[in-house]
Formats: sequence, structure tokens, C-alpha cells
Amino acid sequence: MRFTVFVLALSGFTAKAQAHCFSLGPASYGFCSTAPDAVKYQLTWIVVLWLVAVISYGKLLYNPRVHLLVKVVLFLASFPVSPVLTPILALLHYLERRLGWHHKTDVNTVNNSAKSDLPSEAPPLTRLGEFQLDTMTQSLHKNNNVTQLEPKVYQLLAYFFEQQGRVISLEELHQNIWPGQLVTDTAVRRTVSKLRQALEDTDPQNPRFIRSVMKRGYQFTIN
Repeated sequence: MRFTVFVLALSGFTAKAQAHCFSLGPASYGFCSTAPDAVKYQLTWIVVLWLVAVISYGKLLYNPRVHLLVKVVLFLASFPVSPVLTPILALLHYLERRLGWHHKTDVNTVNNSAKSDLPSEAPPLTRLGEFQLDTMTQSLHKNNNVTQLEPKVYQLLAYFFEQQGRVISLEELHQNIWPGQLVTDTAVRRTVSKLRQALEDTDPQNPRFIRSVMKRGYQFTIN
């Protein structure tokens, strides 16, 4: 209940309160919307623990029966970059890797699966219309021009290439390109825009590769 009140209060601080949504696994809190300007915050272990620490510190701060040491620990844990929560987060990441808790698709798995779809004797250059994608150097080639792709832009292109023809939502991009990270929809759209510029696909009325589907996401096709 306290967490829900906190989310609603935080959303109310901005003029776009109706467009803020907090997502934790299959559950969503706040004002969730499929509108293009909606902002979704992917909650992670560190965010959840930090919120618990902040709420606990505020509740116990003026309680005389709580030991001073407990208040100090909660105060340190309430920092955005906390010296208390950082080792806990590292332990959780270790357990996720060892026990296989992380069920979302890993970006490296996406890249490897995209490459495995190609014939084994295929060269490292993959044709994308008039472009050629060098999967070794993560760069685009057209005639004598070479465009070096940023890591996230390349990962996005690899995922689009694997899922071509299918409409991909922003939430799916959050889960597969930025798993476990607190990234806004604006940052995702900015990465899509960079990929469009690299592919010279900047005319929204006549998209060459990436088509925006209103209130649904993006569709990648190779003509």
C-alpha cells in the first residue's frame, strides 16, 4: 500500500502524470499507457531495495526505540548510489547467474541466435538492402562509406533483424536490449532514432526499414 501511494505521489509531480508507469516483472503500477509519449520505468532489485530503505528510514527516523546504528545504516542505504546496497546488488546478480533466476532473453543470446540463423559458410557481412552489416566489427557498409554502430544500436539492429516483420513493443525492447536496467522510453526511442540515421531511414512518411506502428511499437522489414 505504501509503495502504491509513493508511486502515485511521484507521478503527480509532473504535468504528464498520466503517462508514468512503473513495471516490476508482470505487474505494473501507476498510470500505465500505450501512448507514444508514455514513460515506463523498469524496476530492478536495486530500485526496490532502495525504495524499501527510503520508506523505512522515513518511518523510523523519529522513533526513539530504534537504535542509532539502525538509523545510520538506513540513512546510508537511502542514497541513490548506496555503499550499503551496492554489495547486496552484486550478490543478487551473482545468484541470478548461478541459479538461473533471470528468465529474460539476454542480448548476447539474441546476437548469437541472429547469427546462427545464417548459413555456417556465410561471410561476416550480412546484406540489409543496399547496406552490408559487418557482424565482426559491428559496422554498416555502403559503397565506400563505413558507419560504426554504438553497442546498443548494434544490439537493437541484431534484435530487429531476428524479429523482422513482427511488431515489437517498447516493453519488449526494454526486456531484451536493456534487461534489468532503469531506462526510459525516451532513451529507447533515441536509440531507434540513431539506428534510423545509420540506415538513412529518416523519412517517417516513407520508412525504408523501421516503421512506427502507432500505440504498438516498431516493425523492421528489409525490402
